Amino acid sequence: LKAEISQLRRANQAMSAASTSAQAAAVDSEELKSLRSRLNEAQRQAETRLHDLAAARTQATDLSEQMQARTRELAELTQEHKELQTKMFSADAELLPIREEAGRLKRERDEFETRAQELETENANLRTEHDKLFLAKADESRKLTEDAVAAAAAVE
Repeated sequence: LKAEISQLRRANQAMSAASTSAQAAAVDSEELKSLRSRLNEAQRQAETRLHDLAAARTQATDLSEQMQARTRELAELTQEHKELQTKMFSADAELLPIREEAGRLKRERDEFETRAQELETENANLRTEHDKLFLAKADESRKLTEDAVAAAAAVE
């Protein structure tokens, strides 16, 4: 682009020099018009390219700023993530003795429940046996009472 602008300036200077010199009269006016037309077109194209280049630089600057902002955000999020992980590991470490105690208490509770169930089963068996003995004793007592009444009736 700089080279084109430099070339255009030289062409413009040459045209200016040619138009003011004595040789300009000899130059064909059609050729002069053609050169001016080409110069104008080249200047227009150069301006368009310069405008496009400025727009591209602006866009590149904006994108660069956005990327830097996102990079900062990512760095902040990464730092926050590390801090949260550290807190989580610390909390897990603090909870470990509590979890171990909870496990121990659960095992004890399970043992107590098992022992209570065993005692309930044993108690049920003892009651059944007690009831059988009570019924046997009541039967024996009734028989003895019948025998005593029958012996007393036989004596009389």
